[in-house]
Amino acid sequence: MCLSLAVLLLSGCGRVYEMGPANMAPTIKTNEMIYLDRGAYRRTAPRRWDVIAFTTPTNSGLHVFRIWGLPGETIAFDGGKLQINGTNALLPTQLQRIMNVQDIVAPVSAPTVPFPYNISSNGYFVLGDNLKNSFDSRYGGEISSNWIVGRVKGK
Repeated sequence: MCLSLAVLLLSGCGRVYEMGPANMAPTIKTNEMIYLDRGAYRRTAPRRWDVIAFTTPTNSGLHVFRIWGLPGETIAFDGGKLQINGTNALLPTQLQRIMNVQDIVAPVSAPTVPFPYNISSNGYFVLGDNLKNSFDSRYGGEISSNWIVGRVKGK
């Protein structure tokens, strides 16, 4: 199984990108062109279920993931259920059709971060929609809000 980050290749005016590896499939397919709204979070904070792009201090490439956990929250996956601050939470209907929460902690891809996971006041917990093939917050922990570049439009 190939664990990968979604690395995007810049093309055109700096707002249209081509998806790399399939960590966001089927929502975003490999080689699909996406539009990144770099101004999306100038006046508002990122929200749960937004698809975002970010860079890291150690990798200047763009990475695309979906926000599952917000700053200050505690996130857990217990018995195949998502829990936010100790309360069961449901995936939005469109995500229920494409992913199975039980895949988050499947033995094949056992997370390396401990659950429940306490997100810092400046962090976001992100996952790829392709839960079986995504190197995300389950393995590297949260991302900093300072790393977020923008929101992927229409996803």
